[in-house]
Amino acid sequence: HKSEKILKKYLKTHKKEGEFLFLLGFTLENEGKTKEALQIYKSISEKSGWFVEAQRRILSILKKEDRKKAKIYLLKLSKKEIKDKDFYILVSASAENLDMCKEGIKFAKKGLKFFPDDVDITLSLASNYACLNDYKTVIKIVKPLLKKYPEDPYILNFLGYSYVELNIKLEKAEELLKKIRDKKLENAKARTVVSRVYYACFLAARE
Repeated sequence: HKSEKILKKYLKTHKKEGEFLFLLGFTLENEGKTKEALQIYKSISEKSGWFVEAQRRILSILKKEDRKKAKIYLLKLSKKEIKDKDFYILVSASAENLDMCKEGIKFAKKGLKFFPDDVDITLSLASNYACLNDYKTVIKIVKPLLKKYPEDPYILNFLGYSYVELNIKLEKAEELLKKIRDKKLENAKARTVVSRVYYACFLAARE
């Protein structure tokens, strides 16, 4: 509570500082004062470097309290024209998380208009198609990335798992998924539970 008082005192004379507004919102959220936290998060300007993180917290709170409100808020948020790649990753990933995968595809495509070569937005697009079980489209999106990023665990997962789901190119799928399992890539995420689950799916498909 001491930090809350200090931040509120500071913000009386520095009302528009996004970083401190975010810290106050986060403090209030952790104290269980979600209503007040939401008001603080929403007051952070779109021009602030903390805007996207604030929206992430808002969506997290709303999702826990009322998924319907979270969906409505996300749709309003998605109409904003913000040239920040993290914004489009957030809205497309949040759409998938809220079972709004068709909307997530629209958001990711919108982001790719501003950032056509961004891998993270591209993978978010692929993830929303996977959410709809459209693995053929997932392959079309992800396969071109493999040449440029041959050891990226997410790309290997997407492609390998999509082959398994379609029951095609199972030997290639095994090659891709074993690469994650066996090789000690620098990226620690290569050994996530997801990777092991995908590999298990491949083994099950072969039986």
